[in-house]
Amino acid sequence: MSLQPVADLYDGPAFSRTDVPATAAGAGHLRHEFGEWLSDNFAISDEHMYAIILASYEALANAAEHAYAGEDEPGTMTIEASHAPSSDHLAVTISDRGQWRPPAGNRFRGRGLPLIRALCDRPTFLKEASGTTLTLEWVRVRAHSISSAE
Repeated sequence: MSLQPVADLYDGPAFSRTDVPATAAGAGHLRHEFGEWLSDNFAISDEHMYAIILASYEALANAAEHAYAGEDEPGTMTIEASHAPSSDHLAVTISDRGQWRPPAGNRFRGRGLPLIRALCDRPTFLKEASGTTLTLEWVRVRAHSISSAE
């Protein structure tokens, strides 16, 4: 499978929600809105759509659970998605401004990042002092055709 460069022109459908509370409820709300946006804009199989939603939700859930652990108040998270119709390439970016903290001592935890890697074509993880950014990319994500009958 050949991936197009990230620098592709993303001039297709876009989705953006910024500064959403990094909580389980916030992640669930974003999963629902993002799923509706995917359904409204793309002609892909249910299996492909669910893989995109699951990987994106897992990244959101990780931000909600790990980025602000130990803080008195929840921080925020952002999800942005953009599409390049010329290459049928979809990029979804989830970011937070917290400090990543691994799960404490539970051997049944830590399955989120391998799941994300398995579900998307190209995951990129960037941990910095200013927060964590995950960019998830898929190819073969075709937008619905717009009728030219006017």
